[in-house]
Amino acid sequence: MGINTHFNASTNQYIITVGEDFSFNSYADFRAASEKMPAAAKSVEIDLQKATKIDSSALGMLLLMREQVEHQVSKVKIRNPQPAVLEVLKLASLDTIFEIS
Repeated sequence: MGINTHFNASTNQYIITVGEDFSFNSYADFRAASEKMPAAAKSVEIDLQKATKIDSSALGMLLLMREQVEHQVSKVKIRNPQPAVLEVLKLASLDTIFEIS
């Protein structure tokens, strides 16, 4: 549960792993994770494998994070969304903004 981060120094990739409930309740942790992104990061991956719920606040957090880091990183990618979460991402047209795999 919660938000975890990992920086891979060999690939300069910053990974944010989201817990089961990605919602307004995650805001403070997700913001903190976004703010502690290392200056050396060249890409960001948001791992949604554990997330079974996502709400409009989480969609906003994804967009805000992308806007805040786009000057530093070459890409922000969403990976491993569960089918229900992927459906919400597509309904919100985030698949046209983020690379999702």
